[in-house]
Amino acid sequence: MAINIPNHRAIMRKYKGVQGIHLEGTKIKGWPSDVEQPTQTQVDAWTIEYELAKAWSDLRQERDTKLAKSDWRAMPDAPTMSDAWKAYRKKLRDLPGTLDDTTVLKTITWPTEPS
Repeated sequence: MAINIPNHRAIMRKYKGVQGIHLEGTKIKGWPSDVEQPTQTQVDAWTIEYELAKAWSDLRQERDTKLAKSDWRAMPDAPTMSDAWKAYRKKLRDLPGTLDDTTVLKTITWPTEPS
């Protein structure tokens, strides 16, 4: 859904990290007075957009952390990396491509780290 309020992303960044949008009656608390208040449909669309962006960001951050923990295994002076570790790291790198906007919001099944 396209949002028609100019600069809505910049305005909504102000609310990044805020749990929900705080209403005073039918108005959003702290909303700039020179910008028309959004409709509930627009707020709902923004909420979905934000939740999706956060889910993808969280997924990639967790994946990158898991990869970073095993980066030493890929260094030239490290012992040869086992096929199990190569497969694990490949599964981590490929994981975002196996998900879509619906599945990324669900519990992620992460590859199991080799022992």
